[in-house]
Amino acid sequence: MDIRKAIQYRKELDASETRKNIENHVPATEKFGLMLEILSILRRVVDIKLKKVVITAVVCYYRF
Repeated sequence: MDIRKAIQYRKELDASETRKNIENHVPATEKFGLMLEILSILRRVVDIKLKKVVITAVVCYYRF
């Protein structure tokens, strides 16, 4: 049982070390830029879907 706990502790320690290393190696400006890029992609996807919904609603309105 103690060996399993030691292995689990080591895995958790490695995971936290990896996370810290990633956070330390990526500058805040790059993180912010990446976040903005992701948000702009999501906004475009939502805009496209909304346009499709509006077009569909207009077509359905004029059919009836």
